[in-house]
Amino acid sequence: SGDTATLSAYTRAEEERSFADAKRIYDELLWYAAANNRIKGDGSRATDEPKEAFRPRLRARFAGKRLMEYGGVGVQVGTDEFLDAGFALGDTVDIRFSNGFATNNIPVYDGYYVDLDELLVVCMDDEIRIQKSFGSDLFIDAGLSEPFSVEFTLHEAGGCLEVQTALSLVYLDDRNDYASDEAFANFRTLSGGELAPNTYFRGASPCDDRRNRASCVDQLVKVAGIDCIIDLADTKEKIDAYYADEELDAPYWKSRVSAEKVHSHYLDANYRAESYRKGIVAALRTIQACDGPCYIHCQEGKDRTGFLCILIESLAGATLDEIERDYMRTYANYYYVDKTTDAVRYQCIREVYFGGIVRFLTGAPSDRWTTENLRAGVEKYLTDGGMSEEEIALLVAKLTGKEGR
Repeated sequence: SGDTATLSAYTRAEEERSFADAKRIYDELLWYAAANNRIKGDGSRATDEPKEAFRPRLRARFAGKRLMEYGGVGVQVGTDEFLDAGFALGDTVDIRFSNGFATNNIPVYDGYYVDLDELLVVCMDDEIRIQKSFGSDLFIDAGLSEPFSVEFTLHEAGGCLEVQTALSLVYLDDRNDYASDEAFANFRTLSGGELAPNTYFRGASPCDDRRNRASCVDQLVKVAGIDCIIDLADTKEKIDAYYADEELDAPYWKSRVSAEKVHSHYLDANYRAESYRKGIVAALRTIQACDGPCYIHCQEGKDRTGFLCILIESLAGATLDEIERDYMRTYANYYYVDKTTDAVRYQCIREVYFGGIVRFLTGAPSDRWTTENLRAGVEKYLTDGGMSEEEIALLVAKLTGKEGR
């Protein structure tokens, strides 16, 4: 009898869902017809021209996938189905969850083209994800509980198309497409302010060969005489796996592993998170303890590496312009984007990525950024992460080659 009651309850629930879906479709058809003046409120046909364009709508159920690292949830709709429903990359949408939580004017992108913790819809890997970009947990913030559904409604066609177009970037993995090994590997020495020359380097991974760069990076690291390697992308276990891979052509990197000179300081993507701050502080303490030239990398030498290098350069007295120039060089290396070749895209990248970090560290809008308030923000970020003022002073002496003077 218990099984029969359970089956009966399940059947009723399925019937209710089917009825709700049918009613929703019927209501949408009525709305579409009324919005386009095809029928009047009394049911008679209209003869004048449509007054309002149809706004695409789509309802989807929770896919049972909470994207904890990215601050979001996945729904049971693929990218093709979403786009076929009338939406497009660069649109903005209104979102309403079945629990009543709603939010409007949310961008639809194929990447994370917003500040951290801002809401967006991501079309990626044939999935539709609603996310607070690498931020807090949307599942909790929206008061969701399983099961739930969500409805998307077009807010503005092309409402954020300029950002989508500017930031939807793809780079190539063939060395022949680049002017130099350094550009291909995104490899360079840090400079600016009083940074010790030819001592701190940054670039792509010398061990993760998914983008065919490990061997090239390994050679550049060897020529630069790198002693200490700071890996922001890989756990100790992953480094051990790369070391054991006989097909990985990175002999100098492997020699640094053998000498216990490769240090794992894995970071996720959310630089606002306390765990990220703790990882940054740990990485800087390792740099403080390094004896020779130091190489900093994540996978591409772009985001996590870029964040840490902003801190290092600022502490060493680099100007805001010098720090921006180094940060944006990655986009010239990988994507051929600079102020001269593509000023519009350059400014968009600067505002979203570089600007997001500087806004976070300074708490100031772009018209109030200064070298001084960035330095103050960097020091506060580190002291809040557990570094003492004395530690910071010793680190600055190390970075500027004044240690022991």
